Formats: sequence, C-alpha cells, structure tokens
Amino acid sequence: MQLEGNALQDVKTGKGLEALRSALDDTKIQFAALKVIASDDMSNRAKFVQINWIGPKVPAMKRIGALSAKPLAAEVYTSIGVFCDTNDRDDLHAKVLAKRMLGAGGAHKPLSYDFGDDHKFLLADLDI
Repeated sequence: MQLEGNALQDVKTGKGLEALRSALDDTKIQFAALKVIASDDMSNRAKFVQINWIGPKVPAMKRIGALSAKPLAAEVYTSIGVFCDTNDRDDLHAKVLAKRMLGAGGAHKPLSYDFGDDHKFLLADLDI
C-alpha cells in the first residue's frame, strides 16, 4: 500500500522478500506486510513483518505523512510481530530481518525462517 493524499491505496501483492523489495518505490511512502514461516523440527509458524518504507527520494516535507499514515496501516495489517521503518533496501535482507525477528520472539527459537521465493534462512547462519 502507498500513501496517496490522506489515504492508503493498494498497489501490488506478491510472494516473498525479493518481490517486496522490487515493489518498493524510491519516490513513495509505502507500507507492506511480509509473511515469514518460522520452522523447527516439530512445527511451522507464520510470523508477520510490517515494512514502513519512506523512499529515499521522498521530499522532506512529505516524509511527515508517514507518521500520519501508520495508524491507517495498523488498521489493515494485524498480528504484526516485527516492525521495520526504513528507507534503505539493505535493511530488507533475510539476515537483517531474521535477527530482528529472533529478538522479538519468545523462548522457543526456530531453526529457520522462510521468506518466500523458496528462500530459507537458517538461524545457524547468524553471527550471534
């Protein structure tokens, strides 16, 4: 979804982290939810990440619109476990998001996160 005036407009749906990254517009304020599957030997659990994107080419005076649009996004996206405010696609890599999700999770840690697009990230690959 992206901010158009004082409202959010749906612009695209897709599957996976790479599809999300490619859908971001450097000139827009956008919000996205990413479903990530946390897996271990016994179960798979859906976790949700909300991306609050302020494109790096959004004029400074329009950036304040992101603050007013967050409550609108919260009405659409529910059950969010991790929030990511960013204007840098480098913040939207599996390793970066896996660290954030691990920090926001409970005592039961998964073995991997599946970010869609057949991309599984093993937590053993984290430098923790």
